[in-house]
Amino acid sequence: MWDLCEAYKTTGFYPFVIEANGEIYARQFPSRGMFKEDAATGVAASALSAYLIDNGTESYQEGWHAFQVHQGEAMGRPSVMKAEAYVQLGKVTKTRITGSAVDSEQ
Repeated sequence: MWDLCEAYKTTGFYPFVIEANGEIYARQFPSRGMFKEDAATGVAASALSAYLIDNGTESYQEGWHAFQVHQGEAMGRPSVMKAEAYVQLGKVTKTRITGSAVDSEQ
């Protein structure tokens, strides 16, 4: 995995799965980070919303489209993020993220 990150000059690995009900579960493994896994990665979830629209099997109308992303469950720090992407003239033009996470101190 780290060899792939190095080869493609990425900052980490963000695998995800989409359940039949549309819920998304993701994990974030930062490359050479000070920690092995991140419980909530807003920038990755936000980018994922744009990716899903650009590479999805359905057509998206203009406006905001929301995806619920679960992360951190495997490490006992569940988070739920609402990742949104705005479609304008057939392209994603902006994204935003909101949500909640479990603090590592708890």
